[in-house]
Amino acid sequence: GFLGIVSTVVFVSLQRNINFSSLAITNTFLILAYVTLLRGGYEYYDSPWITFGFFVMMGPITAVTLLTFWGIFGRMFNLRASKRIMGGIDTGQLLATSLAFFSIPGLRRLELINDTTDLLFISILGAFGIFVFTLIIVKNFNLDIATKKESREKPNTSYADLLKNKYLGLLSLFLIFSASANAFAEFTFYESVNIMYPDETELSNFLSFYDGAIIVVSFVIQSFLNDLIMGKFGLKVSLMVMPIVLGGLTTVAIISGHFFGYEIKNEAYILFFLFTGLGRLLTASLKDALESPAFKVFFLPLDIKIRFDIQSRIEGVVNEFAALISGAVLIGLGFLSFFKLVHYSYVIILLAAGVVYLAAKLYNEYKGTL
Repeated sequence: GFLGIVSTVVFVSLQRNINFSSLAITNTFLILAYVTLLRGGYEYYDSPWITFGFFVMMGPITAVTLLTFWGIFGRMFNLRASKRIMGGIDTGQLLATSLAFFSIPGLRRLELINDTTDLLFISILGAFGIFVFTLIIVKNFNLDIATKKESREKPNTSYADLLKNKYLGLLSLFLIFSASANAFAEFTFYESVNIMYPDETELSNFLSFYDGAIIVVSFVIQSFLNDLIMGKFGLKVSLMVMPIVLGGLTTVAIISGHFFGYEIKNEAYILFFLFTGLGRLLTASLKDALESPAFKVFFLPLDIKIRFDIQSRIEGVVNEFAALISGAVLIGLGFLSFFKLVHYSYVIILLAAGVVYLAAKLYNEYKGTL
């Protein structure tokens, strides 16, 4: 969380002071170099610090990569084109994730991967592809003209504006509540799955299937329901679907937990585990396939001179800050002896209710900006 905040703060600062095309090329090259050096380190050193270095940088690398990608996307397409093709972009992202996830078992069966660290060769190939395509895009599209002003005056935006401006404040609060609800749902699920599958092999097999199910469900929602929900019911409902589903399933999980148990694996425990797992599955799927594309639309009415700066601050720094705060709260609650697994579900309901409320407020402000 902390390194994620640092990396996104640096990204935002550089974005305001250098050409975005130079920033995009630099980011993609540094990511390629970092992954390559890590894989090379395994050839010469047998140190857990290499694995630790990769682990702690996964968040910052993902955050910076996404900020760079959406920054390129926003500068290549206008408002109308962005709304039209944004769903297709997310579908492609889900397809790529599905391909990567399901290819790993096949590569192992074909004995193309001898060690887990060999998977980094695929990461290096992917990072190289990102770098090459970034160079091609920068060469063929002027990514700097969108935010270039005739004068040398820089956009006068700061983190204080996220609090002072009502619309930006609602965007930030919505993301914080949504990310926190997702974090608590994820924590509750992993705690419950550890009770359900104490054996490491069974746990690994279940999580492989479960993560694959999230990707499949996300793809189905993105391909067949996203346009229907956003087109027929609008952006407000699109933001409300995830927290309503999460809140409903969490309520049922609380009832089943109190009546049938939530701490010891037995025949009745399956009910708490089932609703907790289903809530996490649908939450992750709806967040990726429906909420995230809808949320990005709320940045489009902003003045193009400040849009990319504000979007990077909120989706980058604020999002990482939400992850840090959620983790700190989870750690703090863990020290309370009376706070049991089922009690985290009460927090999820409160957060989900907050997301629904903020979605309504945000949509009302959104209409006022059009």
